[in-house]
Amino acid sequence: MRCGMLTLVAMGLLGLSGCGAKLDFSSEATVTASQPWTNIIDPFKKETTLNVEFTSDKPVHFYVLPEKLVTEQLETQLQDGKPPATVVNKQIKSTGTRFTATVPANEEIRLYAVSATGETAKLTVKVTN
Repeated sequence: MRCGMLTLVAMGLLGLSGCGAKLDFSSEATVTASQPWTNIIDPFKKETTLNVEFTSDKPVHFYVLPEKLVTEQLETQLQDGKPPATVVNKQIKSTGTRFTATVPANEEIRLYAVSATGETAKLTVKVTN
């Protein structure tokens, strides 16, 4: 009985502390103008800051945006380097950088990278929180 009560108290404290899932994600891909790289991140229970780092041998457009916004029309805008104002963060015509993106609670997040020049690009991505 006492062990069960201690377990419940410990679980409650963890819940109150706002502990969220730790994200440590890496990926390598080849992207073109018509074949982007995408990844969906599961929702966090609270607003979370993502640390995003990417490198590419050719310029790419890289976006962080809520998954619920993604439509075929939006993907065309992203490929053209003309994202809507609703993206969380973006890097246009970049061969690599580090940046942060504060993502809202309870929403799936899409990471999206596409060649900015039409050439095939080798992309490496690392995302943590």
